[in-house]
Amino acid sequence: MITLLLASLFTVVSVAVIITLADNALRASNAFKALKHERALANAGFMPTVEAREVRLRPAVANYRGTSTRAFAQRLPRSTSPQSIDSSAA
Repeated sequence: MITLLLASLFTVVSVAVIITLADNALRASNAFKALKHERALANAGFMPTVEAREVRLRPAVANYRGTSTRAFAQRLPRSTSPQSIDSSAA
């Protein structure tokens, strides 16, 4: 009985190992094909581009112009409408 249990356990573990090795071989093959494709593109003169989300080091800063207390922000005009520009020039 113990022999049958050990044999079945060995069989299950062997099947799991074979499936894992086959999966890793397929993934490695796909990665190798992608690298060969990128090398062919680089040899042809094409440079790979990186998406913008990967380049950005930090998130975009919101525009805090209205709530800023710095002197240069307080000197900025509040409105750029034609009426406010005409009235300040007169």
